[in-house]
Amino acid sequence: MPYANNRGVQIRYEVEGAGPPLILQHGFTCSIEDWYEGGYVAVLKADHRLVLVDARGHGGSDKPRDSAAYTFGETNWRRRRRAGRARPRKG
Repeated sequence: MPYANNRGVQIRYEVEGAGPPLILQHGFTCSIEDWYEGGYVAVLKADHRLVLVDARGHGGSDKPRDSAAYTFGETNWRRRRRAGRARPRKG
C-alpha cells in the first residue's frame, strides 16, 4: 500500500492501469475498496491510469483525532478562490 504524506497525515492511494490519468475519489464513509468491489477498477483500468485515493479518516488513510486536520479542502478552496481559480480546470 503506497502512502502520500499530506501535512503529516498519511494518505493511502493506489495506481492501476495505463492511459490518461483518472482520479477516483470516494464519497463520505467509503474507501478505495468500494471502487474495486463495485467493478469500476476492472472496467476503467484498461483505458486509464487510475489513481484511487482514500480520504483523511477513511479506509487506509490516517484518522487524526484533531478536527483541524480535516480543514485542508476548505482552506485550499478559499486559496484557489482568492487566486481566481475556484473551479477545476479541464485537461
